[in-house]
Amino acid sequence: MNDREIKERRKKLEAIPRSVITSASDYPDGYSTGLHDHPFAQLVHTTEGVMEVEAEGQLWMIPPGRALWVPSRIPHSVTMHGQARMRTLYVRTGRFQYLPLWVQILNVSPLMKEMLMEPSDDPGFMNQRLMMNDFLR
Repeated sequence: MNDREIKERRKKLEAIPRSVITSASDYPDGYSTGLHDHPFAQLVHTTEGVMEVEAEGQLWMIPPGRALWVPSRIPHSVTMHGQARMRTLYVRTGRFQYLPLWVQILNVSPLMKEMLMEPSDDPGFMNQRLMMNDFLR
């Protein structure tokens, strides 16, 4: 994916009128997203490869089975180590209480993993409340 395609993809994501959005992207070894932020929080997860995430002057290594919560408007970059299969959950935080306010590592439950594995643009695809309840456990 080139920079123009990434910017177009982010613009499309921001226009989706849902509180919770899932997304899937596959990236080659060494690919970097560059420093960016979002108007929504992001749960970054990989099913293959390792992601290196830099945010708030810290560095996190995210292997499969773990995820990183990045609150909205936190500048961050993601670099792929190995072929990475990124699965992301974007959350418009105004609709939910008790979401983390800082960047942190999280375990990915079996339910969350299954929901992240099948991204969809169909607004009826998932029960957002179920997904967020599982996440907040």
